[in-house]
Order: sequence, then structure tokens, then C-alpha cells
Amino acid sequence: MMNKILEVIKTPQESVNDDSVVIIKIHVKNGDKVEQDQILAEIETSKADIDIHSTEAGFIKCLCEENQDVLIGETLFEIYSEKLEVIELTKSIETETPIKAISKAGAAKSASEANEEILKEFNTKFSKGAEQLILKNKLDKDKFKNLQFVSINEVNDFLKPKKNETTKTNPVELITVDEDSILIEENLGKKKLNEIKYLSNVNSTGLVSRLTIFINSNLNQIIESQNFISSTPLPLITYEVSRLLLKYPNMNSFFYFGKRVIHKDINIGIAFDNGKNGLKVASIGNTDSLDLNTIEESISDLSIKYNENKLSLKEISSASLTITDLFASGVCNFHPLVNINNSVILGICGLNNGGFNIEVSFDHRISNGLEISKFLSDLKYRLEASYGIVKNEITSNGTVCFKCLRDLDDNLDGNVEFLKTTNNLKEDIICSLCLTGW
Repeated sequence: MMNKILEVIKTPQESVNDDSVVIIKIHVKNGDKVEQDQILAEIETSKADIDIHSTEAGFIKCLCEENQDVLIGETLFEIYSEKLEVIELTKSIETETPIKAISKAGAAKSASEANEEILKEFNTKFSKGAEQLILKNKLDKDKFKNLQFVSINEVNDFLKPKKNETTKTNPVELITVDEDSILIEENLGKKKLNEIKYLSNVNSTGLVSRLTIFINSNLNQIIESQNFISSTPLPLITYEVSRLLLKYPNMNSFFYFGKRVIHKDINIGIAFDNGKNGLKVASIGNTDSLDLNTIEESISDLSIKYNENKLSLKEISSASLTITDLFASGVCNFHPLVNINNSVILGICGLNNGGFNIEVSFDHRISNGLEISKFLSDLKYRLEASYGIVKNEITSNGTVCFKCLRDLDDNLDGNVEFLKTTNNLKEDIICSLCLTGW
């Protein structure tokens, strides 16, 4: 009976921005019998670590290795109907002189085993620093077989270009160090490399500016202004920012090859980083249409999904403006970096001297300092009104809500009504959202 291929498993496209992934761990070996829905491997994408499952039962053929960077669409495994004959192949070892590198079974030994045989034959000893330098520069120890002792100096001398010798090797790639200063190289993870890629998309232009505004408040006022999240003003800020983006549409767009691309929806992204799952921005869809309670629930749900690595592709790729929250850290000032496909990021600082700072970094190719300063002034008034700090007198002209300072034009396409009310023997205006407590 012919041994048929039942399934070909290829690298999945889990993120639109990935062109490759990294194989973290392989759970099977060549020739193993696997069951349907069995975990075959774990891969690292730019957004999350995911498991690769089999959809068929059969016998596995592995076409990838751990720590390998594989392209999207590349074949990782094949599942066959019949048992496979597994032949382990080893690379032949090329040396300038014959060495005893053949095992009792007659198979060629690995390069490391061959090196050990060389050391025994010539009795060559290496210092610890020399061994690490040889490893980092991928040198063959056989190059030093005529020496009784090899220190880091001999390795550095070997790495130096010889006189009258032309080489295309970039000298920066060769690691030369002192005996007491050993450098260890480690590859950056896929998540960090893509984080660099996304943040460099905007911040490398040199056209990113920053403005700061101080919000008067204390923890009790923050707690009273929200429904159940009491550790940060993030929900109320998310709520008010989403409404203000209707007034400042530039901030809901981004620069792309000389054009301004406007997001169709207002999706506020919240930055998460627990030190384990990497930096991710998860968005709340159509934030401007949600009440405060729903926004708080959405933030809580996204936090749980982030910690469990269960954020969807849509949630991590649709933010139109990002908020990063360092309120609990006590940091008074910082410089947040603008995310890809955004032109603005807003940072929340910790309480200090009766309030907290809000930092805004913005792409000058889309917005300007005057526009951002007006936005921050509006945001300050709305927040401080919710904290009970803004007095009624400033809105006595009846053109805005005396509580949140929402303009009459800011009615969310007719979804918000404005009502006259008497407060302290004066007539004022209150919006229906503030009247119902959101």
C-alpha cells in the first residue's frame, strides 16, 4: 500500500505584519505516531506564542528545527498514512588532516566530537575566553591544532585581517575582546524585533513632538468618577478621548507615503506589558459609542485575554489611537512612542502634588502643536469636571454641559441630548450622558 501524505502543515499567517515566525519548541520526533488535534510545536509570532496542531492522525515527518526562523507558508510538518523509515543523516566533517572521527557503527561523528578528537591527538588546551570567542565567531578548533595552549590573544590574532589580504567580511561582525571581558550574544525574540519595527515606523522620522498637561485630581476623586476600576483613571480618560476624536479627526489618522489615512472607526488601543508576553496594544472597537461602564468592562476583558495570550488578531491590529498607562508606577513624566498606523499616543503618569500628568507624543506630519494643545485643554476640562474641580461659573453661558464640558455640537450624531437644568439658582446645560451617570 502506498504511503500517502494525509496533511501538509505550513507556517500560518497569524499577523498581517509577519513575514516569518520562530519555532520555539517541537513536541514530536520524526516517525512518531500523532493523533488528531495533537500539539506538534510552539511558534513565536510578533504578537503571541501559538500552538501548531495536527488535523489528521498518522505518522509525522519534521521539516523544521527548534529556534529556526521560518517564512510564512513554509512547510513545517507532513503527516503520512503509514509508518516512516527514519534515517538520521549527519553532515560530513571536512578537515585538513585525517582524524579518528568514525564511531563503532561507522557513521560520521559531529563536528564537536571531531574537535574533541583533535584536542586529544595534539593535546591542545584552550582558555575559557578563547573557547567562547571561537564559538561566537564559528571557528574550527582545528585551526589552532599546532599550538599547545590557545589564549584569547591567539584567537584575536587569527581574526585580524592578514597583510595584503582582501576580505569582504565586515569587521564589525568579528567579536574581539579582552581576556577578562567576554561578550555574550543573544538573538532578539520575534516579538521584540517586531516591536522595534512597529515603533520605528513613526518615531524614526524625527518629526515626533511631545506636549504635557497637568490634571488636578486625587485618588478619591478618580474612584468616585468611575464605576468599578479604582486603581487608575484609564477608563474615564479612554471615554473622554474617544469623544474628543470626533472633534479632532486628525488624531484618528496616520501618515502613509505622503498621504493622511483616516481610520473609519474610533478604536482606542490600550498598551499592555506584563514583562512576559511582550508589549501589545489591544483595542476597544467603536469606543466612542460605548458608555463608561462598558469601557471599564472592555479594559478588564482585554487585560485577562492579554495575560492568557488569547487576544484576537483584530484586537491587536485595529487601534486608531493608543493610550499607555503608567499611573500605578508613580512615574511623573515619560516619553511614549507612537505605534504603527497611529499618529498619536497618550501616556498617563502617576499621581504627584495633587494630580497627574498626561503626556502626548504626536506625528508632526499629521498634527501640530496648536491642535494637540487645544485637544489637551479640552481633555483637561472634561476630566476635571468629572472630578468635581471645574466650577459651574465657567459654563454659565449655557453652550456646554456644565459637568463634562461637552459642546452642543458633540452630540454623537444625535445620540446625546442636552437639557436645561437649574443649579445654584442658575440655569445650565447638562448632557444626557452625565444626567444618567453614563
